Amino acid sequence: PAWSAREDTSAFVLTDNVLLVLGGHGEDGLALRDSYISRNFGEKWEKLKNPSWPARGFAVGAMLPGGPLILGGSGENHEILQEAWDGNAHGSKWRHLPTPPWPARSGAAAVTLPSGSVLLIGGMGEHDRVLQDTWIFEKADGAQVTQSSGRKATQNKFKIAGSVNVDHSVTEQSLADGARRLAQEIMHATASNLPESSPLCNQLRLKLEGPFSTDKQQESIVQHAVDNAALSVLTVDVKKTYSVDGKGAKSHRIHIKGHVHHIEAANKTAFQELLHLVSNNALST
Repeated sequence: PAWSAREDTSAFVLTDNVLLVLGGHGEDGLALRDSYISRNFGEKWEKLKNPSWPARGFAVGAMLPGGPLILGGSGENHEILQEAWDGNAHGSKWRHLPTPPWPARSGAAAVTLPSGSVLLIGGMGEHDRVLQDTWIFEKADGAQVTQSSGRKATQNKFKIAGSVNVDHSVTEQSLADGARRLAQEIMHATASNLPESSPLCNQLRLKLEGPFSTDKQQESIVQHAVDNAALSVLTVDVKKTYSVDGKGAKSHRIHIKGHVHHIEAANKTAFQELLHLVSNNALST
C-alpha cells in the first residue's frame, strides 16, 4: 500500500468499497499524523491532506451517521489524549469537538449502536490506570455531538473488570513453540485479573496458538473467550509481526502489541448483547 508500515492505527469502512486509515505508530515508534483512502477495497490507496488533529496512535474509532469519529489515543510524546474529532463523509476534513467529559484514554473500545450513537468502553488512562467506565456519544441535530455518561445511558450493561496492555516478543527455533509460549505468557499476565475458577484464560490461550503460529509478516488478531456462568468475556485485540532470524539454524521471532480486556455483563440480557458485539468484532480497538 501507499502508506508506510504502522501499527495501532484507526481504520474505517466508509461505504461498501471505501476504506480509511488514520495515524498509528510507525516503525520508529513515533505517532503518525496522516490519512489514506482506498476507493476499491484496498487495491489502491490515495494520501489525503494531513488531518487537522495532532499525531496519535491507539485512538479508537467509530462511524457516526455523517462520517468517522475518533476518540482519545496516545500522542506524539506518548501523552494520553482527552479529545474527540469528527470527520466528513470521506475523512478529508475534521472538526475538533468540545473537550469530552470522560477522562483521557487510549486503547479503548467503541461500537456504533443501531440508534446511530456510539458506545465507548474503558481503555488505559493516565499513569497506566485501567478505566472502568462506559459513555454514550449521541448525534444531536446533525451538526453537533453531545456526550452523556454511559452509566445512565446503558443502565450499567457492561463494565471493564480488568485490562492488560500487551507488548511482548518471543524467539524460538520452532514457530509452533513460539506461538504456544507467547499465548501462555500473555494469558499468565491476564490471569491476575480473573477469579481462580475462571475458564477464560485456558479457552483463549488455545484459540490464540493457531493465529500466533502463522507466518504472515503482519496481521491483526481478534479473539475472545466466554464464561457463561460468570456472564463475562475475555477479548484480545493485537497486532502481530513475524520474522525469521539467522542464516543456518533459523529462529522465529513473534511480536504482539495490543490489549486484553475482561468485560462483565450486568445481567443475562446484557450478556447476550455483549456476545453479539464480540462475535462481530464490534468491540475491537
